[in-house]
Amino acid sequence: MHCSSRLFALLCILALKVKCCQHLFKTKRCIVLWIIVQEHAGSEQVNMSKLLFAVSFLLSLSMTTVSACTCEPRTWIEQFCNDPLAGIFYIKDDGTVTGNWRVYDVDFVVQFRPFDIPKDPDFSKLYTPTESAACGVLLKKNKYYVITGSFSMDSGKCPLMTTNLCTLQKQIAHPGAFTPPDCSSIYQIA
Repeated sequence: MHCSSRLFALLCILALKVKCCQHLFKTKRCIVLWIIVQEHAGSEQVNMSKLLFAVSFLLSLSMTTVSACTCEPRTWIEQFCNDPLAGIFYIKDDGTVTGNWRVYDVDFVVQFRPFDIPKDPDFSKLYTPTESAACGVLLKKNKYYVITGSFSMDSGKCPLMTTNLCTLQKQIAHPGAFTPPDCSSIYQIA
C-alpha cells in the first residue's frame, strides 16, 4: 500500500495507529502527514479538529484538475486512410496564435485521394489548437509534412483546414520521399 491510498491513510491518522501507517508515509509528498502523525503519536489527547483540518487541506492540494488530449488508438495508415483531409504540406512559419488556434502559413503541395472539399476553403492556412491538452501540435518551420485532418466550419467563415494530435503529422525530407499506403487494404473484409 502507498500514499495514494488516501482513505486508508486518513483512517490510520484518525485512529492513531502509527505503526500500521508508517510504511505509507515514506514518499516526499506525504512527509507533512508523517510529521502530523509523529507529533501526535505520544499524546493521549489529540486535537481532532486541527488534525482533520490539516489532513483535509493536504488532501485538497493533491486533488488537481488535469485535462489531457485523448485520442482513439490508430496506426498512421488508419489516420492517413480515414481522415477527411490528407496531403503534403510545406510549413512556411512558426505559426501565429489567434484565439484558441495556432495558425500556420502553408503550401498545400500534394493532395492525396479525392475528398469532399467544402466550398471556398483557405488552402494557405493550417489550424491546430494552441494547447497540447486540446490536442494541439507544433510544426517546424521550413519543413515538409504528411498531414491528415479535417475541415472545420467556423461560424460562417471559409472552411478551415485543421490537424491535431489525433491525426497524422509525419515530417518528410521532400514531397517525393513519401509513398502513400494502399488504403483499400484496411477496408477489406475477411
